[in-house]
Amino acid sequence: MANVIYNRFLRLESSRTYGWDSNTTIRALLVGGDSYTPSKNHETVQEAINAGLVELEAEGYSRQTITNKTIVVDTSQNQIEYHADNLNFGAIESGKTIYGILFYIRVGQEDDEESDIPVLYIDTATSLPLETNGQAILVTFPNTGIMVKRQAVETEV
Repeated sequence: MANVIYNRFLRLESSRTYGWDSNTTIRALLVGGDSYTPSKNHETVQEAINAGLVELEAEGYSRQTITNKTIVVDTSQNQIEYHADNLNFGAIESGKTIYGILFYIRVGQEDDEESDIPVLYIDTATSLPLETNGQAILVTFPNTGIMVKRQAVETEV
């Protein structure tokens, strides 16, 4: 499949409605099915579910909140890197398969798929798909961050 940054997040971030900051609650859920074809045009988590996204159902699993979000501007690479603490989903029962991770903005005080806004979908990271074995599921982000926005072409003005 493919990793996707959702258009609605990009629009809301550019308008400063929501962003990768301490005022925005960003959560992560694990995907437990391989029938989802990601579309950058999905506006809500519910739209992703309607398109085949299946959240993992397993003993020990619960969604996690992203903590210590920061943005690093790397001028040498002409890119912006989105960083956060690594995620620990805890010990998840054996025999389940994790196919991807969906990051989303929690709009209200509780998760609400009809309102929550997808940010990023990852299904091509190292170790995915991953078979659970009863041990803790740790998601370690690369040194370059969870996602990177890079200037495509430099132009002279």
